[in-house]
Amino acid sequence: DELREVLRFLSEANGNKGVAISQVKMLCREKCNKELSETVFGHYSLAKLLDDPCLESEFTKAGDLTMQNTVWIVPKILR
Repeated sequence: DELREVLRFLSEANGNKGVAISQVKMLCREKCNKELSETVFGHYSLAKLLDDPCLESEFTKAGDLTMQNTVWIVPKILR
């Protein structure tokens, strides 16, 4: 799946430290020359897309949006 490959690439490009969710769309454009649209995948927000069960086997979110901290999409091998 292309989305998984892009997220994996972005994480690897960041030393497998994960990627701030707020930076995912910009990094997709800059590093992959691709536009990421969560609505194409049937979600109304990027955070909801990243909660999708198709991604949960490989990625997880770290942080808390309600606390206004940076939330990261992180490969599960790091958790």
